Amino acid sequence: MSNGLCFIGNGGLFSFTALQTLLNQQVSVTLIVLAGYAPATSPLHSLPVTHKHPPASIPTLADKHKIPIRYVDNTIQGVKGWNDLAQIHPPEFLFVACFPYRLPASLWHSPGTFAVNLHPSLLPAYRGPDPLFWQLQHGETQTGISLHMITEDLDTGPIIAQKPLTLPAGESQQALEILLAKQGTQVFCELLTRFIVNPIHQDQAIASYQGMPTPQHYLLDTHWPAQQAFNFMRGTVSPSGAYPVLIQGARHTLQVALKVEAKRTLDTAFIQENDTLVIQFSPGVLHAKPV
Repeated sequence: MSNGLCFIGNGGLFSFTALQTLLNQQVSVTLIVLAGYAPATSPLHSLPVTHKHPPASIPTLADKHKIPIRYVDNTIQGVKGWNDLAQIHPPEFLFVACFPYRLPASLWHSPGTFAVNLHPSLLPAYRGPDPLFWQLQHGETQTGISLHMITEDLDTGPIIAQKPLTLPAGESQQALEILLAKQGTQVFCELLTRFIVNPIHQDQAIASYQGMPTPQHYLLDTHWPAQQAFNFMRGTVSPSGAYPVLIQGARHTLQVALKVEAKRTLDTAFIQENDTLVIQFSPGVLHAKPV
């Protein structure tokens, strides 16, 4: 196996889109490593070819392009697998897109390996495992992608490229993940063509970090602009399928954001229109289907 580029991800849509973009740009991906477990005893092993993968999946891409695919977990055996990879197949480039585990220094600090992580925010803002959720929850309308060198602490490495982007209003989580992954990977591909980087250390004084959201973080606040509530509901996926909101002390539970009227003002806190709740936010009105 040539050293080439090793792609590391988690098998989700963000990772899939990043890998697909690399392959569409004719980047030579020589190994894929995914988080998780596969049915074998080795901590680092080939995924059996079953030809029963979903059409839009990383194993399907691996089969199509004949790229070896490996699984690594965060156990002691998984660490051994990483060390084996670093010793046997040290990659020239390491590209990480949405991987949940910390990479061992033996891999990213290996001589001759250029290790980069794609993060869907303009670092040092919104470090952490789910930056898209928090940007929507905070009402951001502008976002971006960051490519940074991998270091021991997650999301803190020197930045080698960034690209600001607008968060399209009312888009689904899937559409936003595709947008950010594709744009970020295209920037990485451009770097590969010239390979001139000037890493800039992140400013810790303005850094922010958010962990994984919990159920209470899906609570809507009527002090938000209605557009923020609409974007948040459309751009995230509540594990319970519900978005609670307190209206005059009473708890209501919403399921689907239907539309927003940014300049409308009601005479009351909310009204019921058939099977739709029309709720006053600040400013604007949100139309949503209750649970």
